[in-house]
Amino acid sequence: MSALPLRLLVINPPPSPPRAFAPLPPVLRFEPPPPPPAALAGTELNAGARGSAALTNAPTLVNGTIYTIAFNGTDAAGNTATQVSVTSITFDTTDPVISSVSPSTSSSVNTTAVGYTLSEAIASGSVVWTRTGGTADGNSPHTAALAGTELNTGQRASAVLTNAPTLVNGTIYTIAFNGTDAGGNAATEVSVTGITFDTTAPTIIASTTIASDNSTATVTFSEAVFDTNGGSGALEATDFTLSISGGVATLGAATPTSISISGNAYTLGFNLSGTPTGAETLRIVPSSATAIYDAAGNAASTSQSNNTITLNDQLSPTVSGTTVASDNTTIAVTFSEAVYNTTGGSGALEVSDFTLSISGGTATVGSTPSSISISGKVDGRLRQACVDPTGYGWTFSNQGVPALDRGAQGDSGGHLKGARRPLDAGDPRPRSLGSSALPLV
Repeated sequence: MSALPLRLLVINPPPSPPRAFAPLPPVLRFEPPPPPPAALAGTELNAGARGSAALTNAPTLVNGTIYTIAFNGTDAAGNTATQVSVTSITFDTTDPVISSVSPSTSSSVNTTAVGYTLSEAIASGSVVWTRTGGTADGNSPHTAALAGTELNTGQRASAVLTNAPTLVNGTIYTIAFNGTDAGGNAATEVSVTGITFDTTAPTIIASTTIASDNSTATVTFSEAVFDTNGGSGALEATDFTLSISGGVATLGAATPTSISISGNAYTLGFNLSGTPTGAETLRIVPSSATAIYDAAGNAASTSQSNNTITLNDQLSPTVSGTTVASDNTTIAVTFSEAVYNTTGGSGALEVSDFTLSISGGTATVGSTPSSISISGKVDGRLRQACVDPTGYGWTFSNQGVPALDRGAQGDSGGHLKGARRPLDAGDPRPRSLGSSALPLV
């Protein structure tokens, strides 16, 4: 652009009363002269409407200057048209700038809210969501025209637009921001990519597990979760609530005693009172409706499915009753629960699972029963006396009362007894053998 000639204006300061100081010098101000008239030429002189376009002899104007434009003309007969003027015309060649847009690239959102900053007010603008992945969106791209205060200069905090679109859950979008000012200058488009629209709350999926000793339980979420709705903050023990129903064991506290994290899996520690029988159900839920969030800010509900687990049975089986046949050939033993000869909850008891012993009197017994028959919880009719399927063995006192010792078999929970521990006094299981000796004279 060629330099414009400048006019020099000298503005003298107003007279001032006499004083000791020297008078102020004149103030100098330089301003460009108005552009010369642009003579119309060629078709610009023709009758009729002329669409807006630059003139053949268009002047060079100054960006940011406000002008009055005057239109004049004379016909071939010398008749002069009445001058027509338009005022306050701002000459603007500066493009608007869009900056500080939100959401950020590769983020998850659960609303259509956007934020941005405009370097100047714009006459029109738009925000466009275009699907790039995820769930299909047959209406993509979605164009939202800016309206009202959305066109104003300055920072606009993240909020839903007046003309916000309806997006599809699970779809990944690119969001593009555009704008044009009143002078027709277009902003450079600004885009953010990889925006996942997610309105699904996180859930606890079906991989809830429990440690064999019932000391911890692990829950796995369907996606990454946080303890704030801004996609940050690791979960803490206080973000969970535990409860137990059924059985006899109870929780020491509703809040886990510890937490460890591996990916989307959370292992929670807890203390129990009482020995679990396997009838207890542990339930794990978020501690509140505002405790656990996904990256998009969706809160996990306190009403979950697949969030329960049965405690492992840690209560050893016991003998609940014994019966000696009248001819002393068998002893029937009834257990408190089903028992097996493996710790995996399978395997019928065999005679080799028992050891027999006797003391007092004159009778003797082999160390292994000669036969076994089973009916429900009764390992009955163990010939020559019996031990239970967890290794209970009979010994005989001087009064002929069998006393049960504890051996090494398991119940359905795999729980073992220590070997050959005598029963407590008063245990209902000992039985005296009947007398089979002939009376003497």
